[in-house]
Amino acid sequence: RFVLINLEGKTPKQLGDPDSSKLELADRWILSRYNLAIAQTRDYLNKYGFGEAAKGLYEFIWGDFFYWYIELVKPRLNGDDATAKKTAQQVLAYVLDGILKLLHPFMPHVTEELWHGLHQEDKDTLLALQPYPESDPKAIDAGLGEQFTLIFGAVRTIRNLRAEAEIKPSAKVPIVLASETNEEQKILQSAEAYICNLAKVEKLEVRGPKVAIADTKSTKKISQKSPSKPSEEFEFDESKQQTTVVLLATVFVLIMAFKAVGAVLDVVDDFILLPQLFELVGFAWSVWFAANNLLFAEDRKTLAENLKQTTEDAIGSWNPLELAASSDPLQLPVADAVPLELPLDMQSAELQPEAASIDIDAERSMTGVVGTTQVLMPLDGVVDMAALREKVQRKLGKVEKQVASLSGRLGNAKFVDNAPAEVVQAVRDELAEVETQGQLLRDRLEQLQ
Repeated sequence: RFVLINLEGKTPKQLGDPDSSKLELADRWILSRYNLAIAQTRDYLNKYGFGEAAKGLYEFIWGDFFYWYIELVKPRLNGDDATAKKTAQQVLAYVLDGILKLLHPFMPHVTEELWHGLHQEDKDTLLALQPYPESDPKAIDAGLGEQFTLIFGAVRTIRNLRAEAEIKPSAKVPIVLASETNEEQKILQSAEAYICNLAKVEKLEVRGPKVAIADTKSTKKISQKSPSKPSEEFEFDESKQQTTVVLLATVFVLIMAFKAVGAVLDVVDDFILLPQLFELVGFAWSVWFAANNLLFAEDRKTLAENLKQTTEDAIGSWNPLELAASSDPLQLPVADAVPLELPLDMQSAELQPEAASIDIDAERSMTGVVGTTQVLMPLDGVVDMAALREKVQRKLGKVEKQVASLSGRLGNAKFVDNAPAEVVQAVRDELAEVETQGQLLRDRLEQLQ
């Protein structure tokens, strides 16, 4: 569906085959993976390895084409460069056509229907009669696979660091990638636009293995302060605009909801005993809600935290101003990214050193590793460290209470001796899991000190 929408009614025949001279790095990678998938599928089928063939196709289609490549080409499909957009459309149509042919022996009816929708052919032309795809050995580039393993590994590591620091999905962060080899540095620099788009990176710097770490003594006083913020004037204007739009939308939704509820209640009043039944259900739910969320202080605190987090997530992940500025009201905006134009031979590309401008404080950063590349994410100006430490501390407190409760049950000889063995084992498994969570939270809290 995504491909058909973005082909804008054109068929693979109308778009034509991709021009090799206009392919970007991501295009050459997916075409290499596609031809490798063809070769592997044919080899498995010739050996009657139907299960292995299906598994290989599943991994290529979901893992490479859908999960990664579609995300990589979204900026071009939504950009202003007509040539880059057409090339992306050609590759999407070409690979999807091949996927349907490769899958046809496994899923004949669905692929036949989808293939007709893609090619807009009449019913007399059948996918079942089309030649099975053949691999082009010249299009298979093992080096590209290794390069994208590094690129995707960097993206995953950045995403994991963002999740650990509980950074909102809409927020962009600065990232430093420190690699031990010039080859890896070239790959990462060449894929800068991809990494920034996929991992929500505001600024990316690729450095050598000796990363310049700021003197922690000179920055100790700064580290005790709240994260830096934009100017008060800018922050006030943006917040005011967002609040106005959200408030207007909320008022409109509430008015419509009240009208709908009023209309339903008018109809309900006409039925015998139905109003009383609704009142009884409402009363029962109110009692249940109060008993589970308001009776104890800890429950009330948890409810307040959940409401606050839900509100923050809702406002932080939906920017009405950005949506309104989109040229297409039916599509969400895509993060800005510059189309990547690379030489065919990446090994011959010269590494362009860039002046380091992101200061790294070892005590105020989160670090991950992919291969021989170190991924560093500064937290100053990105995360409210005090609030994050408090949140982690609260989670650790809840986990420690669970550990104490489960340990108490297991320390009760009556429970261990009289309860069914599977119940006791389930409690032990739960205790081990909770203890692991507690250790992870303690490690995380220590990192945030």
